[in-house]
Amino acid sequence: MPSSRLRPPSSGAPSGVSSPTAGARTRARRRSRARRVVVPLVLGAAVAVAVDLVWRVPAWVGLVYVVMSLVTFAVYARDKAAARDRRWRVAESTLHLLALVGGWPGALLAQEVLRHKTVKASFRATFWCTVVANLVLLAALCSPAAAQILGTL
Repeated sequence: MPSSRLRPPSSGAPSGVSSPTAGARTRARRRSRARRVVVPLVLGAAVAVAVDLVWRVPAWVGLVYVVMSLVTFAVYARDKAAARDRRWRVAESTLHLLALVGGWPGALLAQEVLRHKTVKASFRATFWCTVVANLVLLAALCSPAAAQILGTL
């Protein structure tokens, strides 16, 4: 006759009670996830401030980043729901284009909050390239050379 006794979890803690090490691992994971969002956002803001100090970034640029981030977050949420429901997905090129045109802060937040598009290495690598390209474009478009070129158009 089989025993009806339950075995304790591998941590040795009673069922339903987390061990101290499990709690520490969870806190460490949360800190790591927070760093993956906060550090790039702070660095991106630092680049924008540096460009503004040197060449003056128009005020509307900040609004573009906010709006594009909200749109991009919503598109990631829609894609996550489509993936979960096995429906037609948003093309990765669309997600990258949204990040490139200023939605990368929203994409970064969506990746972490929704835990979406965080595993595929090629997607992540391309995403970080779009972040760098966006910041380089920001600096280039605010430069005096761009002002001269755009002024002659």
